This record gives sequence, C-alpha cells and structure tokens, in this order.
Amino acid sequence: MSGAGITVPYWRRVTGPDDLGEFYAEATGRAVLKPVDSAGSAGVLAVDDEAEARRQWPVVRSLSPSRTAVIEEFLPGREVCVDAVIVAGRPVFVSVVDCEYGGGQGFIATSAKYASRSPDHDAAKARLTAIAAALRLADRMPDM
Repeated sequence: MSGAGITVPYWRRVTGPDDLGEFYAEATGRAVLKPVDSAGSAGVLAVDDEAEARRQWPVVRSLSPSRTAVIEEFLPGREVCVDAVIVAGRPVFVSVVDCEYGGGQGFIATSAKYASRSPDHDAAKARLTAIAAALRLADRMPDM
C-alpha cells in the first residue's frame, strides 16, 4: 500500500495482551483498537496509551467472533467513509460520506452528509484504483 502512495499506520495483530505491549514497544501515543471481524464499527475504540488498551482489550475481544483485533496508530484528520464497487480491478461506483461520531472513545457514526457527487470523488476514485492495484482486487465492494 505504501508503494501505491497510501498512508498506512503502524499496526499489529492482537490475540492477547502481550501483543499490545509489543505494539507500544514500537509506538507511542493515541491508537485505535478494533476487532478484525465485527460490523458497524462495533468495538472500534480510540485508546491513549498501553494501559488503556489493556483495559479495553476484553471489550474489543468480546465483539470479535475470532477473538482477534488490530491496534494501529491513530492518524489525525478528517473522517470520511468510502464505499465502492470494483469491477475488473477498477472502481465503477464510489461514494464519499462525511461522518460525524458520537462522544466518547468509540467510532459509531451518529450522522452522515451525503452529496450526489462529493468534491473528494475524483481523489477517492484515484486512491481506490491504487488500492485495488496494490491488493490485486478484481471484483469487490470495499467499505473503508
């Protein structure tokens, strides 16, 4: 992904508390701890440090059918949700939505702003083309 110009935060797979310690041996500061296989942002939490990540690990683990999570560096910036349909490796439909999240440390969208064509559409389509090429996606419906 980095080779395609996509910023990728430092991350680590988490199956137990020791993995959190290994992550924080390499990273500092705010991070996002999230199940790898839940839906609707359930269990996706911002954590400020290793102690908080360890406190939240049982919650995140309980929302993952495989009991597996990912912890990654928090990248500050504007939050958007991107949905797409990729056919033969090319995005044929792209929707960019500005999302607003409720208070607290979770990422549950409380409202969204849709536009018939977002000013970010062309940039999102270019990024999705790069992502599809980097990941060798053929026919998919990614939700990012």
